[in-house]
Amino acid sequence: MSELSITSALKDAFKFPFESEDGRSRFLIGSLISLANLILPIVPAIFVYGYVISVMRQVINGEKPHMPAWNDWGKFGLDGLKALLVGLVYMLPATIISAGGWVLYTVLYTSGVVITTSNSSEWMGVVLMFSAMVILFLSLGIGMFFNILGGIPLPVALSHWVAQDRLSAAFNFKTTWQTIKADKWGYFITWGVILGVGTLLYLVCIMFYYTIILCFLTFILMIPAGFYLMLVALALFGQFYRDNKPMEDQAAG
Repeated sequence: MSELSITSALKDAFKFPFESEDGRSRFLIGSLISLANLILPIVPAIFVYGYVISVMRQVINGEKPHMPAWNDWGKFGLDGLKALLVGLVYMLPATIISAGGWVLYTVLYTSGVVITTSNSSEWMGVVLMFSAMVILFLSLGIGMFFNILGGIPLPVALSHWVAQDRLSAAFNFKTTWQTIKADKWGYFITWGVILGVGTLLYLVCIMFYYTIILCFLTFILMIPAGFYLMLVALALFGQFYRDNKPMEDQAAG
């Protein structure tokens, strides 16, 4: 991919949500739906996931990214559920480790407190509480490692499913890693851009927090900022996938 093409892809990804009046109004709708997730957890997020997947599909199919109308709710909902399922599978090891760590921590620490307060064996209670803290920190650290390990290939897995329109394609781990290895530096740079944009948006929100007068806007700003980051990320990862599409997807396309 030439330097000019990379620059063009970045410009398209960053500006498309606000390019037109329709796009801006659709971005506002998406932000409001994301905000509704605070009242009714998960359900609104599913439709948002499906919406951003439609943007990825545009790019993979060779279109310039644009904000589609919020009119295909059935498609958005189904794609959102599929995206959620793929994400849960890739993050399952991290979830199991972190959740297991919290359960063990709770059981051991509570037991330690009970033993210590009952004066039956104070040293045993201290050992149990200390062990609980060690297990908690270890599980959080190992869980974070597996969270990163699962998150790195996730965008390519989603792209593979979108390109083939077959959910099982997302779990073709061999093809997923082959696609990343085809341009590992390009993939690393794409992740770097996304993390950079995310950090910048976070810092802007924090700046509002420290203005005192506008601090109440911080939480509200984080919602559209998160929606914007998803749109940009899926557009950029869709472009990466299109440029490094495996042979089986080229045949399918």
